[in-house]
Amino acid sequence: MIPYYRFLIHRIATPFFITMLALCLFLSSVSYGTERERKRTALLRPSEMITSVKEDPKSAVRMEFLQFHHLKANTIIAKVSTTVQIQYVAQNYVPEIDDWDTTDRQFYVLDNAGRIIQDVYQLFIYGEWVNDERFVYEYEGANQEPSVEIWQEWDSDADDWINIEREIYTYNAQGRVVEVLIEEWHDGEWHPYEKGEISYTPAGNFLEMLWYVWVEDEWVPEYWMRWSYENGLVTEFYEEYWDGDEWISNFRMLYEYDNAGNNISLTAQSYDDFEEEWENDIRFLNSFDAAGNQIESVFQYWDDEWVSFMKTDSEYDARGNLITETRSVWIGGQSYTLSSGQWSPSFRNSYLYDGNDNLLMMVAEFWNGEEWVPGYRYLYRDFDPTNVADGEGLPEQFTLFQNYPNPFNPSTTIRYSIPERIHVVINVYNTLGQEVARLVDEELEAGYHELIFDAAHLPSGMYIYRLQAGDYINNKKLIFLK
Repeated sequence: MIPYYRFLIHRIATPFFITMLALCLFLSSVSYGTERERKRTALLRPSEMITSVKEDPKSAVRMEFLQFHHLKANTIIAKVSTTVQIQYVAQNYVPEIDDWDTTDRQFYVLDNAGRIIQDVYQLFIYGEWVNDERFVYEYEGANQEPSVEIWQEWDSDADDWINIEREIYTYNAQGRVVEVLIEEWHDGEWHPYEKGEISYTPAGNFLEMLWYVWVEDEWVPEYWMRWSYENGLVTEFYEEYWDGDEWISNFRMLYEYDNAGNNISLTAQSYDDFEEEWENDIRFLNSFDAAGNQIESVFQYWDDEWVSFMKTDSEYDARGNLITETRSVWIGGQSYTLSSGQWSPSFRNSYLYDGNDNLLMMVAEFWNGEEWVPGYRYLYRDFDPTNVADGEGLPEQFTLFQNYPNPFNPSTTIRYSIPERIHVVINVYNTLGQEVARLVDEELEAGYHELIFDAAHLPSGMYIYRLQAGDYINNKKLIFLK
């Protein structure tokens, strides 16, 4: 079960909202921001996001991938007690000490029915976890979906949680939300702020959404949104706003698909009241492999012509797991042609999985002009090398994980787990079977272990690293590219 966080993100999994969340991620700035800040960013209406980009499109160079993988990671939960689930532990890389500095974490508190009743965010300050923010969920009867979500912030002076905002959900007989009431807390009580009314197609997709704002003790129309579909795929999202007398066209998004139903083009447009016509704002051009995985997404903005600005290249392993995302910026020209410029790498994310394809870690790196340097990482499930996650358990089996990043230059991280105290040997071999490095040769305690392999003294190429612990032997490939 996924909690609400925010209604528009998790409750309604339509192509539009998936795309709009991706759009929000694409345009977000690089910061060591928290996940709950990203939740709120995703609440922006599409037109608001586009407006911010139009004002300064090049500010979008400063962005991150963190939000995208959280959609998947939020479904990968490891219980650390009967009532608590650690979601992630975030760490920043500190070059001065060549080590990771823990910054924040998120965990869920569950009731006896396995429902999330708290979503807690904490900061790691001076070696201690400090409350910062949480969402509290209330349920009616045995329902698995919350009827109320309360957003609270920690008041260190009062040593207590302080109400900020709450959302109250009304469902229809099919279990779909048909009304969202948003209230704000002040003067010791809840006050109405906004509400949304939602209708659906017979297939359960969005049809219309009408938003109101509370003004002088009455609900006043604010925005109206509509979705159009063809063959089950959304083809247009359309938005109007209320000017006090009539509805005015404001914004729309147009979708194009290939024969396999993959979204190959997404174009956002704003309505020009003076010219009485639609004007281009931004668009995404997407490419997919035969398995339907998105392997490239080019971001363009409109300046009397389409100007390519950024792109994302994605790689997957043989099982379809996303293993790297590389963001590049267009340098030296406006058109998407190599004759007028070139793509320059900016940053990338690498993903690490266990043998069951569960996401364990995301590592973000930045390109300094010569090599990739670590920036920050997110640790999921019970994987926490710094032992800062409460209740981390011991591994149940021997595992040698894929190194990250891979390919690498000049160093990479190798991680492995052993369920018992045992003598461990880890060697690196070239393709001729010759040993080029012995990384471990000692008795180790049970647990998760990791090491840094520096290949600066070796030639570029493919190598094999081998873990031997008792009868357990496993090999994996790594690629060193100078």
